Amino acid sequence: MMVRYRELALSALFGVVIFLQKSLAPPPYDKMFSLLLQITLLNLSFLMMGSLGAMLTASIAGLLTSSIRGWMAPLTLLLSLLYGFMVILFNRLLHVVEEGRVRRWRLMIASLIASLLVGFAGTLSTILLGILEVSPSLIILLMTLGGIQGLVGGRLAALIWERISKLG
Repeated sequence: MMVRYRELALSALFGVVIFLQKSLAPPPYDKMFSLLLQITLLNLSFLMMGSLGAMLTASIAGLLTSSIRGWMAPLTLLLSLLYGFMVILFNRLLHVVEEGRVRRWRLMIASLIASLLVGFAGTLSTILLGILEVSPSLIILLMTLGGIQGLVGGRLAALIWERISKLG
């Protein structure tokens, strides 16, 4: 399937915004505040452009963020692609878009599940690589904040989508 320039430009814009947000703090602490924006933009990419849009956005964000992560670049890219894939998977499995309408609660639940799974994978990876010590309180904090950001990001994406839909 051919990518249209508008879709590529929008995915690039969303990817750059995610990258800029992630560049504010080192991993894994960037997850404490950057997932909200990331899940919102990945969901909007999915709603506006379908699966291709979400993967393009995740790919661009992952490649850009990898460029500043040094030896963690492969893990950074892998987690970004995984996040994009999980957004697509759970948005499709939960039938977030039905009869042209976005099901708000389904989008929130899909975002929650995707955020928790990718957050768990990222946290486990950083522990296994010795980057993060096994600290139950930090793990609980990261997972709690990730879950909250997933829910709120799904809600924000739905609200933004509804506004955009009314304009067109």
